[in-house]
Formats: sequence, structure tokens, C-alpha cells
Amino acid sequence: MPMRKLKNYKPTRFMAKSSHYSKEMADFAVMFIEQLCHTKGTWAGKPFELIDWQERIIRDLFGVLKPNGYRQFNTAYIEIPKKMGKSELAAAVALLLCCGDGEERAEVYGCAADRQQATIVFDVAADMVRMCPALNRRVKILASQKRIIYEPTNSFYQVLYFLITTAGNDTNTICYEVHQKAQDILDGRKVDPTFYPVIYGASPSEDWTDPKVWKKANPSLGITVGMDKVEAACESAKQNPGEENAFRQLRLNQWVKQAIRWMPMDKWDACAFPVNEDDLEGRVCYGGLDLSSTTDITAFVLVFPPEDENDKYVVLPYFWVPEDTLDLRVKRDHVPYDIWQRQGF
Repeated sequence: MPMRKLKNYKPTRFMAKSSHYSKEMADFAVMFIEQLCHTKGTWAGKPFELIDWQERIIRDLFGVLKPNGYRQFNTAYIEIPKKMGKSELAAAVALLLCCGDGEERAEVYGCAADRQQATIVFDVAADMVRMCPALNRRVKILASQKRIIYEPTNSFYQVLYFLITTAGNDTNTICYEVHQKAQDILDGRKVDPTFYPVIYGASPSEDWTDPKVWKKANPSLGITVGMDKVEAACESAKQNPGEENAFRQLRLNQWVKQAIRWMPMDKWDACAFPVNEDDLEGRVCYGGLDLSSTTDITAFVLVFPPEDENDKYVVLPYFWVPEDTLDLRVKRDHVPYDIWQRQGF
């Protein structure tokens, strides 16, 4: 299948109003990465041509700048299924930050769940250096120490946390916390202009056996992994129910053992309907009060039971936070309390 190239690029919807897109900076980042080579499998030795979804990420991260010229995003969270080229993309970004970011004695650290896993990206980056004559002349690889040393001449300090992973099966982890933050930002429940979220995956309600769902969840399907591989894995999972969770996690990027909420958000949203509070006067009502002392929200929820079998439960929730700490809460919780205040809530 031919490589899908990015056409008609538009900056991310998370670009702040005060930021701007620098085509020059984005082009440089793309050009740097595409001078590197792939290091594994049938792609080994071939130029690293960015697929459309990869190029979009690179342009967003390195081309969206604040008024002072620094990058807007200092954290990127990329969540995709297996065999989408995570290690190669992470290694390329690491080399870009180390050798092409204009920072004197730049330091780039690779972190993972264990040393062996962290070594994977280092080994890919080292092989990329060896395959690139320009870098191989300028970069020193200390394989025994898992270090790559490059000494540029300019100085321009910036930070970027580049997190790339596949969904896990343990919700009591830092990764799941970051996943939840990314999902909340994507859904508009939180706002953080420094955080760049990308999640490719299938929702729990979608049919995990549907090839259309596979295509949605796997942006490199047909390029880095063949449709036949996914079909074979799906067929095996159908015949062996014990493999279904693994298929959902690794092929569809679903958190297979995530804590089950008492009500999923889509089901909650579907229950919404207009309520006239005056019509509720005199009805039987139950109230629940949850007071806060330091950082929580104070909540008061009224529940009106149905009066007959054709009636519905009516829930009226009220929430409060101290006005004096509003700005602090916006920055700490990444929740747009200030906007809600201006809207009269």
C-alpha cells in the first residue's frame, strides 16, 4: 500500500488564540526526521517517510508556537495500538530534540516501565544515527551506558515530554491518570493549553469485530501492519474468548480492565432533559450534601422520585468552589471554572 502523505494540513484545534503556526519550524522538524531511516523489519534501511497522522503530530508539536517563539505544548500524550511504529517515532523525536532543537548540551531521557523496555527506543535511536552519515559523524554513541552524546553550538532551552504508549490493563497507574486527562481534554471536560492529546482507539460500545472499527483505531493499518494480521488475530479471539481482551487492548487500544463507572458518561448525557424548577415545588425530594474543606468541590444534589410510572427521576445538582481560589483551581485542575463563572453558572 502506498504511503499516505499529509494534505491540506490545519493546525490542531488545541492551538491557543495567542499562539501561531510556524511553517518554517514545522518543516524543519519534518525534514530532520525524514532524513533518518527505519531500523526494523521490511522497512529497515528505508527513509523515514512520515505517515499523515505522524506528520500531523510533528507539525502540531514543533510548529505551534507561543508569542515568545517557544513551543506551546510541553507534554504530548500519544496512545495508539501495537505495530503502529511507536518506537521508531519516539526515537526520531528524541534525536530531533537532542540534535536538531538548537539547545546546547541538550539532555533527552528515555523512560519506560523497566530498563529493557526503555532500551528499545535507545537501540532504535542508535541505529538511526549509524544509518545517517551526517549524524554518525557528529554523534557519539556510548552503547554500554545507553547514552547518545551530541554537542551543538546554539542555546535555546525548551522542554517536551513525549509520551507514546498502547492502552494497558491496570487503571491504578500513572499512565491511566494521564490517559484520563488526555481523554478529558479531547472531550472538552478539561483545558490545558500545554498538553497535546492524541488517542487512536475504539470506544467500548463499538463492535470489536468490525473492520471499519479496526481502521479507525489503527492509523497505520495497511502500511506498518497488514489487514490480514488483524483479521487473523480477530478470528483467533473469536474462537478463544480468553484472547478477546488482548485483542481489544493491543489491536483496538482499549483499556480492557478499566474501573467501571456506576454510569458511563454517554448514558448519563442521554438522560438529560429540560427541567422547570418551579414545577418541582411541593414534590417529594431527597437531598445529599457533600461539604468540602480544602480542595474538593462542595456538592448539593436533589433527587425527585417519579410520581407515576410515566414520570422520570429528576436530578438537580448544585456545585460550589470558593471564588477567591478560582484562578488556582483552573490552573491546578485544568477545568474551565472561570469560563463557567462568566457564563453565569
